[in-house]
Amino acid sequence: APVPTALNDTEGPLVYAGSLANWKGLDLALEAAARVKIPVRIIGGTQKEWLQFVRHNHVSDAAQANVRWKPRVSPDNLPERLSGCRAGLSPTRPESASGRFSLPMKLYDYARSGLPAICTELPSLKELGTESWCRLVPGATVDAWAEAMSRPMGVGEAALEWARGHTGAGAPA
Repeated sequence: APVPTALNDTEGPLVYAGSLANWKGLDLALEAAARVKIPVRIIGGTQKEWLQFVRHNHVSDAAQANVRWKPRVSPDNLPERLSGCRAGLSPTRPESASGRFSLPMKLYDYARSGLPAICTELPSLKELGTESWCRLVPGATVDAWAEAMSRPMGVGEAALEWARGHTGAGAPA
């Protein structure tokens, strides 16, 4: 269920909550955030998985220094971990099967916490009505992500309003 009031802070870090799969494009978002000097909180995987991700994706020292990693938590505890962040990140490599055919479910977690999002522009997002709170990144490049991150994010109330209409609790009958 959506939280009562938005948990975002327009001056807080960016956040990524999800798996540390190599196909996601998280490495691009991390490099972009380091470039625009916005810290990132990562909530996902185990410490071993995080270190493997960094090594496999050649995450730069600057990007690693810009990240505060935390292990995955249950969905019930996620809003607490998202609290105080400026926007949730949902990178996906568009050429992957997930990019072509799936909907990033973490957008629902961000929305129910009142957190604006920055997401790869994917076919599955068309006609979902996320425009008021979800900024779409048109390409899977560090430059595209840096440009999207460098513009101020809105307040989280629009995300909460969307969540109330698109999740189990508060969804239209």
